[in-house]
Amino acid sequence: MKPYKYSNLNGDEIRLLHLLPRSASREVRIKIETVTLSADQHPQYEALSYAWGSTKDPSRVVVTVDHTYGFKNRALVSFPISRSISVTRNLAEALPYLRDATKPRTLWIDAICIDQKNGKEKGEQVSRMGEIFKSSSQVLVWLGPEMSASSAVIEFLNDLSCQISVDWATMYISSRPGAVKDWRRMVDSFYNSEQLVHGLSQLVIRPWFERLWVWQEIRAKDSALVMCSCDRILWQDLRSATQALLESGQRGNLSGPLSLLGSMADGGIGFQLDICTFLTWHSICADPRDRIFALKSLLNPIESDAIKPDYEKSTSEVYRDVVIEYALNLGRLDLLRLCDLSTKLEESPSWVPNWSSPKENLMVTGFHASARSTCEANVGMEIMEVAGTYCATVTQVDFLFDAGASNMEIVSKISEMVSLQNMNASYIGGGNMLSAYCRTLFEDIFSETYLPPRSDMPSFEHSKGILQAIVARNGDHGLQFTSEISNSVDFLRVILAGRTFFMTREGYIGTSVVEPRLGDQVVVLLGSDSPLLLRAARGSHQVVGECYVQGLMYAEALLGPMSEGWENIWRLSEALAAHYPAFVHRPSGRVQCEDPRLGQLPEGWCLKSNEAEDALPIYVNKRTGETCGKAYISDPRMTSEELRLRGVDMRTFRLV
Repeated sequence: MKPYKYSNLNGDEIRLLHLLPRSASREVRIKIETVTLSADQHPQYEALSYAWGSTKDPSRVVVTVDHTYGFKNRALVSFPISRSISVTRNLAEALPYLRDATKPRTLWIDAICIDQKNGKEKGEQVSRMGEIFKSSSQVLVWLGPEMSASSAVIEFLNDLSCQISVDWATMYISSRPGAVKDWRRMVDSFYNSEQLVHGLSQLVIRPWFERLWVWQEIRAKDSALVMCSCDRILWQDLRSATQALLESGQRGNLSGPLSLLGSMADGGIGFQLDICTFLTWHSICADPRDRIFALKSLLNPIESDAIKPDYEKSTSEVYRDVVIEYALNLGRLDLLRLCDLSTKLEESPSWVPNWSSPKENLMVTGFHASARSTCEANVGMEIMEVAGTYCATVTQVDFLFDAGASNMEIVSKISEMVSLQNMNASYIGGGNMLSAYCRTLFEDIFSETYLPPRSDMPSFEHSKGILQAIVARNGDHGLQFTSEISNSVDFLRVILAGRTFFMTREGYIGTSVVEPRLGDQVVVLLGSDSPLLLRAARGSHQVVGECYVQGLMYAEALLGPMSEGWENIWRLSEALAAHYPAFVHRPSGRVQCEDPRLGQLPEGWCLKSNEAEDALPIYVNKRTGETCGKAYISDPRMTSEELRLRGVDMRTFRLV
């Protein structure tokens, strides 16, 4: 049978396939139609999210084509002929389950609806994938056939989700009105069932959960329908049930898989590229350029527009161009947080991350080391010159532990490291050494960091008590591994596995996802949310990687220590339905979005009223009408010129 020949797509056109009913043929047959998808035209179809699987030993799908032959009795005669398209066995396995008994089913499936051999078309259609999935009437997720008690697991998850309501802002779980079962007892019964625990552990390691593209596919609609053989569960119900299982301290070996599923099921979009890279580090894709292209529709509109899939560029060109686009047109250097000198591409400078070699441990998120600033950068082919300030020099390094470390090994390492310090001594970044170590090791992730407080996170005082118990483990009775301590140690494993602890000449302590050397410099660059480690290189600097340094995470290097009584928090904005940086004055309870350290605006600038002003302060120049920031909202007090007037030692770093 001859292969199917694709016609060219024009403008807003996409292809849809009509999956013919079982009654029409025993073998899977489809028809392909070209349609227009635009603001004015909305064809009805479902979009399939699935794992491609191996391209070896492909299967054949028969395409029925209405072929025009000629005239007969002055009438144009056409008759159907058959052509074939090769698809992976994973897709061929799914199609029979998707067929309706009596009528055609209209679908969009990337492997069939995009000419995979046409690089130009592939780039154009990939750019529209977010729109294609969002415009579908339903997103279908195909996990595969039934196995390892998957049917019993899905039945349980469906039942559990019917009993609960989850407040996703606070992560608080309550019984749904009219619930007939106690959800906590259901969770206990789950963990007491070897069949269900094993079944869920096998379900979440299926290939679909490993695939990078599914992140944008699953978030395109409010809720997708997950299919495993003939079993079904709504994605939003799977998310709710997963959160309930995560609440339990019994999760054991399921902790990692459940956390992965929880992050996938988050449902959010509008992220930054560096955050998306962190969320999807474990995911796989066949083409290394897709490490960026596959995340396009997850990003906020500003960053999404900055990424233009082009499969005619090399991998190194794609990676380099996106960093330059962010620096020059968006005013951000956050992508430098993804750099790792030990894994950089040979043909790229150190300031270009190697997305094809993602990190396997968590990176620093949720901080604002340079406040609301815009980067000041000049870029050449190999050199990037950026503005920032020097903070510290590394004088001591100590690898912590790997992901396979036992609880006792983690406790021993932390106890050994922290017990060398006087916990009551003052710390250069404020507070005492005990508080500094607690915030560093737990990476300042505490319930009160959020407003309203998060119920799924420990408080700072609780975590400090855990750390004190760990340090005191060498006493007469040693450490008793209560469930609270075990949970905290599991939390530390997730945060710190693979990290290096370091100290600086100035007295700062910190951790990094890369291994620094003695003499590496800690800097804060304008437009970067995290401090960076730089290494001197013949009058220039190489980017070693990002780091967490207690006392430098909230713009202390640029604005000085936080004013008395004030703390950084993440406040839920009801107008935007998301958390945004804010500041709380604990003694009075006052909350504001403007940093209390900033002082008066430069001459000519004023605060502009806007619908989301409780989260996003926008500044405008009254004389010129200019809004501060290239793309992201920034503050006119956070330029090199203004910071020098404050006495900050601003420098130009030449990155190579």
